[in-house]
Amino acid sequence: MVSMQYGPVLCQVLDLMEGKRQSAQGDWDIWVSADNTHQFLRQPFTRDALDELSPAAIDILRAVWEQFGHMDKSQIVEWTHTHCSEWLAPQDSPARPLEYAALARAVGFDADTAKAVAEHILATQQVNQFFATP
Repeated sequence: MVSMQYGPVLCQVLDLMEGKRQSAQGDWDIWVSADNTHQFLRQPFTRDALDELSPAAIDILRAVWEQFGHMDKSQIVEWTHTHCSEWLAPQDSPARPLEYAALARAVGFDADTAKAVAEHILATQQVNQFFATP
């Protein structure tokens, strides 16, 4: 994840938005269209179109929509800047990496556990890079 001007963004999503990455089956382009500054859903969809998502994932999407669906983009930015303690304003670049320990602290882990979580994530990333096919 990175901190950007308007809030935190998942790196993989940012890469999709910027055209630096292709989704596995071209799903991004099926669902999302873009102009120079915004991303849009291409079409309304039904629950049946989300058949690869579990009921638990659908429940999470519903809960997110119930909490944020009424907000416009400026209200979401303001909420993010006020409530996401892991977000830090980017300084001299468009994006600033978020620290895993800060993310863990933001969701309630104590400092020692947050540090251990961050170390585990970084170690897992190193193993994954080692075994990644070039």
